[in-house]
Amino acid sequence: MAFFPKIFEYYEKTPESTCNLIPDCSRCHPNLPFAKVTLNVGRQSVCHAHCDGCNLPGGHCMVSPNGNYNHATGGHLILHELRMVIALPPGSIIFFPSALITHENIPIYPHESRRCFTAFSSGRLFQWADNGFAPVPTVSKEVRKKLGGSEWCHQKLKFPHYSELFKY
Repeated sequence: MAFFPKIFEYYEKTPESTCNLIPDCSRCHPNLPFAKVTLNVGRQSVCHAHCDGCNLPGGHCMVSPNGNYNHATGGHLILHELRMVIALPPGSIIFFPSALITHENIPIYPHESRRCFTAFSSGRLFQWADNGFAPVPTVSKEVRKKLGGSEWCHQKLKFPHYSELFKY
């Protein structure tokens, strides 16, 4: 997350402050800034095209595939809006905004295996924390749309400008 220090700080601060309020709360992984992790252990852990709409739109998720598969012939990550197909070898790690980008995997051969470790954070956790750890009020669809637009403007400021990437 060195290339995204503002996002990393937001991801570190929110679960930490949440755990300070809740007894017996602990981070899901001591070395990751994410609030949740999953381990997809099916023999052929491959997903169909989707967006993770409940994740923080201005944030990232982490995907790390593992297994015994040929990454040159299958298991590729497709990022639809970016028009990218990425061959991810077992043990690789990629970060991307899964709430904003439709993504899926290319299937692998039947005799191969692919499992996947993912880490992410729910947008609701950040809404709750940013609302002073109080329930987020229910509002009309029109108000939600307006708030969503202003929140996106706020969230995208956490992404570094191209010129800033070379600082890190």
